[in-house]
Amino acid sequence: MLTTDKLIEGAGTTEYNRVPQQLYTQLFGSDVGQRVIDDLVARYYAIQTYKKGDSHETAFREGHRQVIQFIISQISQGENPPTSE
Repeated sequence: MLTTDKLIEGAGTTEYNRVPQQLYTQLFGSDVGQRVIDDLVARYYAIQTYKKGDSHETAFREGHRQVIQFIISQISQGENPPTSE
């Protein structure tokens, strides 16, 4: 399990790139995982990120959206891994 200590210890490294994309597909491909990703998409992805007159709130919302976008990308790439010829 990834703990806060591990996050701090691994900050600034490429340790997080080592999680295979297929793990995202496994995790979010289950019934429970699908419910979680659907909730995250509804809360942070399928929303208006622009907040008129508040660039900080806009950036904050866009940061949330980018995390969900990354997860969706990992799921998609895990479903369709590149083929090596």
